Amino acid sequence: MVLFLSFCPLLFIFFFVRVLHVAVMEALINQGADRIAVDDQKNNSLHLAARVSGSVEAVMYILNTLKLPLEGKGNNGRTALLLAAEGGHVEVMEALINQGADRIAVDDNKSNVLHLAADLSGNVNAVEYCLKTLKLPLESKGVGGQTALEMAKDAKVIELLLKRKEIAEEKREKSKDRKTKPKEKDTAEEQERKSKKEEAKAREEADKAPVSDDSQAVIHLFFHEQGWLRSLLKQHDVPASDNAVKYIKW
Repeated sequence: MVLFLSFCPLLFIFFFVRVLHVAVMEALINQGADRIAVDDQKNNSLHLAARVSGSVEAVMYILNTLKLPLEGKGNNGRTALLLAAEGGHVEVMEALINQGADRIAVDDNKSNVLHLAADLSGNVNAVEYCLKTLKLPLESKGVGGQTALEMAKDAKVIELLLKRKEIAEEKREKSKDRKTKPKEKDTAEEQERKSKKEEAKAREEADKAPVSDDSQAVIHLFFHEQGWLRSLLKQHDVPASDNAVKYIKW
């Protein structure tokens, strides 16, 4: 048996990756199996473990012992994380993310993990993980310029994505309302500042104005609006040119 395994190590290492036998993988490696071998689609043992087996144990063994690169690309330029999303294996996706996998990686068709999970896995939990934990944008576009909703085939996945889209649209509307209200408030505050500035300028000019000898009165006045002063000047028939006001006290 050992002789046979040593004769065909590549064939068997791929087979045992698929059926989760880490112990057998170790035995094959010990017999000289090529740890970096790839199949006809350029997938190595890490890619197959992530997409087909769904075994966190197998994935971690390949990363930690066989030392295969986390971001190595296989079929269609897909990394292990992308292939795990394609297979709908949430636990494997979590393990790869914890190891530092690029959550926003895309394949040769510009599809990310959300697109692959929605299109190929049909796994609601995988799609939810991409949206809630990986925070991938719902409206991002993958192959053919399609969104995850446009790619989805499974009814439950479609239902989830439609619900998420509705929630996102509601948030956008609320955000628009919040942006509009502060502008109205800012306008009112700006008007108030302008009014106070004008009043302060008027007080400063009145304080500096000389008192005319022909002035009929020196007015000491507490007031809140300039209109009161104008009314009082008019009442005493004091021309504005006389600059009769020496003090204005608020």
